Amino acid sequence: DSSTSRGLGDVYKRQDMEIRTFVEPIAYWKGPEDSDHIDVLIDYFYKLKEENPDTKRNSSRHGWQMHDLVAIKDEEMSWLGRMILDNFMLFLAEFKPTIVYYATLSNLFVNIQPPGAYNVSHTHPGCQFSGVFYLQGGEDCGNLTVFNPMAVSALSENFGGFPNVDSGMIFPPVPNTGVFFSSKMIHHVDVNRSDHDRISVAFNIRINDFVPK
Repeated sequence: DSSTSRGLGDVYKRQDMEIRTFVEPIAYWKGPEDSDHIDVLIDYFYKLKEENPDTKRNSSRHGWQMHDLVAIKDEEMSWLGRMILDNFMLFLAEFKPTIVYYATLSNLFVNIQPPGAYNVSHTHPGCQFSGVFYLQGGEDCGNLTVFNPMAVSALSENFGGFPNVDSGMIFPPVPNTGVFFSSKMIHHVDVNRSDHDRISVAFNIRINDFVPK
């Protein structure tokens, strides 16, 4: 029935149409060139793992995860916190806020994922933004996938003819790179298929229109 079916090859009478879209920014960024801090942090986190072999793992499977590192105020952890927040404020500025906002690291935790380890799909409640910074990784260490939260993403999952509709964004675990995204976005990390550990620092960030105490 030609009244209920159309194809893109058919001829249509042109009509006025306005297309509106939502925006979900994600930042993929690079850390500072100086790698000395990264080497020191890797050694520091391996020491933490040795001293605390049994910790809660949340999304991690077959790996080691330690939370509440934001409370540690030594030199290297302070550097890490400042570096993350400095880059985050550049990301937040892209939203073009009309008032001053302050960002706080509400949680910071380390993941050491050996070969075979991965992170299941999850979100980060209790904050507005989340992210990850890679200390050690490389090829086959397991990519981060942040899934498209928009309903239109189902087109790419169910139909093969929409190459410009992405079901998600993929970020490889390149050392000295980081990612910022909205904390409600579902994401997971693939299995580490390399022969060495993937080491990352994940974090949650809260924003306020006042200086937090």
